[in-house]
Amino acid sequence: VIITHCNWMFPIWWAAHVARKLGKPYVMMPHGSFAPERLKVSAWKKRLVGWLVERRNFKHASALVATSESEAKGLRQYGLRNPIHIMPIGLDIDPFLPPIEHEQKTLLYFSRITPIKGLDLLAEAWANLGVEKRCRCREDWKLLLVGPDDRGYTEEIKRVFAEKCPAGSYEFRGPVFGSDKYKLLASVDAMVLPTRSENWSIAVAEGMAAGLPVVCTKGAPWPCLGENWVDVSVEGIKSGLSRILNASDAVR
Repeated sequence: VIITHCNWMFPIWWAAHVARKLGKPYVMMPHGSFAPERLKVSAWKKRLVGWLVERRNFKHASALVATSESEAKGLRQYGLRNPIHIMPIGLDIDPFLPPIEHEQKTLLYFSRITPIKGLDLLAEAWANLGVEKRCRCREDWKLLLVGPDDRGYTEEIKRVFAEKCPAGSYEFRGPVFGSDKYKLLASVDAMVLPTRSENWSIAVAEGMAAGLPVVCTKGAPWPCLGENWVDVSVEGIKSGLSRILNASDAVR
């Protein structure tokens, strides 16, 4: 059995082609590639390639694997009728470290630096939190944005933060991997993911595995976060962050 991961890439098309040629069953795991928000990116190219290549590959796939109910719904909306198995992505919690003592309280964004992650919404929410009298985030907290750049978007969103937020209240870093990732998660106090669309988001699971309170938008399928699973909006993100940032250490 052949399993493919993601879509819209030549290696996936070739794997499906070879599987058909050799008479092997294959299963496709799109990893959110067909979420409505994702289809808006390079929309006309995806419509063309979908018609020429992807629909043929899906037609002959034995099954599809989605990571959440919302992703499965998106696959159905795309018109796919294959059997769908929902399988959340697992996480090995052994490498996670206990909290590391640190001086300044830090809110962590830990994902790709790309438009679909909602960083523009986060910039607005962070700026608005800073002017509220009941929230001392400018004095007590720093926002740390960590992740790899996607097609030059880092420089664009840096300008947005510089325009809206006070210097020193946030910091951009590049990607962090391996043991450095676990040290980073152990050295911060909370995490935020303001995403517009996400099939799962392993970063949320990693944040919780590190013992962090997480604010995540409803663009990702994490209803178990309760009141910290917020609307995809500036107000939604701000309300979630306000609860966490103003809470005591014990409550967090």
